[in-house]
Amino acid sequence: MSIQEKGERSLGYKGRFLVCSITIITTIGWLIYLYIEEESTNAFFEILIFLFFFLPVPWWLGKQYDKANYYLKKLKQRSEELQQNKSELESLFNNSASYLWSNDLTCQKITVSKGIEKIYGYNAKEFENDYNLWLSTIYPEDKGKVSSYYKQLFLGIPSKCEWRFIRKDGKVRWIESFGTPIFDKEKNLVKLNGVAYDITERKHSEEKLQHMAFHDNLTGLPNRQMLYIYLKKALAKCKRNDTMLAVMFVDLNKFKMINDTKGHDFGDKLLIEVSERLIKSVRECDFVSRKSGDEFIIVLEDITEVQAKIISERIIKSFSFPFFINGEEQNVYVSIGISIYPYDGDNIDTLINNSDKAMYLAKRLGNNIYQYFK
Repeated sequence: MSIQEKGERSLGYKGRFLVCSITIITTIGWLIYLYIEEESTNAFFEILIFLFFFLPVPWWLGKQYDKANYYLKKLKQRSEELQQNKSELESLFNNSASYLWSNDLTCQKITVSKGIEKIYGYNAKEFENDYNLWLSTIYPEDKGKVSSYYKQLFLGIPSKCEWRFIRKDGKVRWIESFGTPIFDKEKNLVKLNGVAYDITERKHSEEKLQHMAFHDNLTGLPNRQMLYIYLKKALAKCKRNDTMLAVMFVDLNKFKMINDTKGHDFGDKLLIEVSERLIKSVRECDFVSRKSGDEFIIVLEDITEVQAKIISERIIKSFSFPFFINGEEQNVYVSIGISIYPYDGDNIDTLINNSDKAMYLAKRLGNNIYQYFK
């Protein structure tokens, strides 16, 4: 059965029944009139014969009415569907969190949707009137990756890229763009079309998760995992450049007693103050991490034994002053163990273990003492 036949079967019979009913009722009325007027019997038969042969005509007229009504309904339904699709497309086109873009390479013109205004701070006309405006908004350090992204598109390869851009108000945000190359009949690249999304919030969440994975939740210092990553790179650099590296193992003396007697809240605040004092005692290029509990590990790159000695004495001097936690004065003493690459080990675990042994030696000797590995 064809689509047309299926459509005709779904027309309904409303129009046909209506027209035929009107015809029949009119005929009955006519017959009643003739009966009242006492017309001849032949007139009755003539009318009935006429009705029998004439009835297909109103049936056909009714069918045309049904067809017209059916197609009007289909047209209305189609119009409503088109209007809904149009609204959905307009909603997507004007979405404030994304925008559509088109780069016409033949006439060097960029067309963008209204959503770009909230993302970039520039209105659509500014981008359309200045072909190179979007280039000027790219964050300087990300221009290389954007260049690679467009090279892929120019090669005819659909691509995506994430980069930072500078809004009109000077704020730096993140964007993710999906691009598709468009070719003409001769297979010439004529246009680049795509969609872009503001992914700043997603990037901030990723950065937060990344920070949480590699940093201590209490002090904000790099954790043990980050320490191993850093030491791996630092040792490789020292081996290439033939330089020295120091690993300092710092432990707080009798911290457990302080934590038990003063409470964990007091102990946590003390650890935060300790970490800040350690950071201030070393160079900006040095790496301070919290290993666990009251143990800290400091990595000093490109250093001599004399410089390691100076930094150790600076740390000990900083701990000669009391801490003030919740308005209460608290003295804290440290023990520092030091191992030097390449003399005391040439791998991460050996250097950390040897600095740990040196720290225990310093602890046995008293408070606020540093000791090299022997």
